[in-house]
Amino acid sequence: MAENVDLKALDKKIFKTTNEDGLMDIYFGILFMSLGIQALFRDILPGVMGYLGIYLILIAFAFTFLIIGKKKITTPRMGIVKLSVKTSPTKKKLVITLSINVVVSFIFFILTFLDLFQFVQIDPIIFTLSIGLGIIALPISLLAYFSKTPRWYIIAIVLGLGFFLTEIFYPVVGSPLDSLIAFSITGGSIIVMGLVVLSRFIKKYPLKNSEPINE
Repeated sequence: MAENVDLKALDKKIFKTTNEDGLMDIYFGILFMSLGIQALFRDILPGVMGYLGIYLILIAFAFTFLIIGKKKITTPRMGIVKLSVKTSPTKKKLVITLSINVVVSFIFFILTFLDLFQFVQIDPIIFTLSIGLGIIALPISLLAYFSKTPRWYIIAIVLGLGFFLTEIFYPVVGSPLDSLIAFSITGGSIIVMGLVVLSRFIKKYPLKNSEPINE
């Protein structure tokens, strides 16, 4: 029993330490800021696939940044810890949460692409707030809970308000500036927070030569 408890504690500690680098925070921020940037191309590039292509490029950039950041910044300082889904309860919960979020997000994208939300008889502000909190804030909050990363709750709330802010700015600046401003505020603030966390991580764990740790 003691061994199981120690393994669970080690599992949680590994995930908590790994997320101290702030790279995932910056990743979330870039993804959301990308929503605002791609909105600018709606009137420039022909068809949905035009500005959708811009968004996919920005997503690829964010993912590449995360992978390279982990490899060049985190790994040299923390070593490499390999945890399988079978042996890591935390990783299993994260995989399940992310998988559900991907499915729900894909369904939401298809409904948006087919313009089926026009048949929803609900106030736009309430609708966007519900979408933001349900599809964005809730999954990120679950990630924060399972990975024991409290600051991600803040990210969940801030990013969850992104779509809601577009409805607030739309009557003032119109489209696409409403999306650009809303997602720049939410995504940009998360990027800044991530950079602060990253700076503290680099100071806390100075670069040194270390052997990879495998489990």
